[in-house]
Amino acid sequence: MSETREDLDLSKHQEPDYRSLLERELELAGIPTAVVDPHHHVVPFWYHHLEGKQPAHLLHIDAHDDMFRDGIPNSRIRRRELMVSYTKYHLGINTFIWAADYFGLLDSIYHFDPRKKPVACFKDDEHEIRARALVRSDENGWLCGIRPENSLVPRPLPKPFSRENVRNRLNNSEAPLIVDIDLDALECIGRGEPCEPNLPRRTYYSRLASMLEFLSTIRNPTLITLARSMHPEIYVPMDRVSDIEKDVIEGLERIYHMQVTRSAELPVYPCASNGQLSLPL
Repeated sequence: MSETREDLDLSKHQEPDYRSLLERELELAGIPTAVVDPHHHVVPFWYHHLEGKQPAHLLHIDAHDDMFRDGIPNSRIRRRELMVSYTKYHLGINTFIWAADYFGLLDSIYHFDPRKKPVACFKDDEHEIRARALVRSDENGWLCGIRPENSLVPRPLPKPFSRENVRNRLNNSEAPLIVDIDLDALECIGRGEPCEPNLPRRTYYSRLASMLEFLSTIRNPTLITLARSMHPEIYVPMDRVSDIEKDVIEGLERIYHMQVTRSAELPVYPCASNGQLSLPL
């Protein structure tokens, strides 16, 4: 859910900079990178860097697909100067991808969960996979997804793709690429599934290796976003979130720097062909 919901008085409104929604902003191997909390705060960062460019491929790495259909924005806030407030007050952690697609930011949407082998494709026009919302205007004029009465907004049904297919699709495209990582992809304690208290370190490092190995086979992205997922609910263990963030940033920096320098070194956490890791218990 969004933090609050209120109407904007556009005659008096002074819009904050997109950086006001970031925990921090940095560069990894020259790639603009943002750390956010909560996850939907990535949208103005994406919009700022992609405005005027062709739509991007989104590789969304997360324990959840975040593809609820509610929160579709009204065309009056297509202007960048209103994106921050719309994101803050009208979007949520499970609606922001749908909204970004509505804004025209996304050419394709892939959801990768390191716990699973296939990648879920929610949108790819090249393969005629389209995820478009049915919308209606609410009482305030904002557009939102149509849902059956007294039920959750339905998710679109994804099509499973192999990692190889996704890799080929992304590497053969000149469109911008967003790598968006929720830290709960590696360790999750949120409501529902998955909930993994006391996750063995070996399992954590195996997932990290799987993610980095997959990313190392894909061209360098245009943008990177990382979500700590401590708000509005805690999805990553509080005593682990900073360590996980550090591991991910160091791993990304190494694999993307390697690609820039055309190094033949292995990723930070190499994974053997049988999927086993030589790590201490």
